[in-house]
Amino acid sequence: MTTIDPMQFVVLGAVIAGVTELISRLRAKDYWVAATIATAAVIGAVFGANHYYPELDVAGGIAIGFGTSGALSALGIVGKRSTPSKSDVLNKTPAAPQE
Repeated sequence: MTTIDPMQFVVLGAVIAGVTELISRLRAKDYWVAATIATAAVIGAVFGANHYYPELDVAGGIAIGFGTSGALSALGIVGKRSTPSKSDVLNKTPAAPQE
């Protein structure tokens, strides 16, 4: 069995945090944040498919996208607690004009 170096451990942890956050936001029907996380993964996949960086493939790009999202989520909760909630932007109806 090969050993994992500290940088690989950090990346793996960030990927797990990103995917977990995506699942949590989908479960809470917070679609705007879920779309943002998914977009990060798609952008990573595009960079991987185009081999923008040497030796980066699609799977690596997706991992970097989720990892970046996970790292930002982890940094965002330092010192505060965030609870996913339903996005109301798509569900709100305009208020009736008052006369």
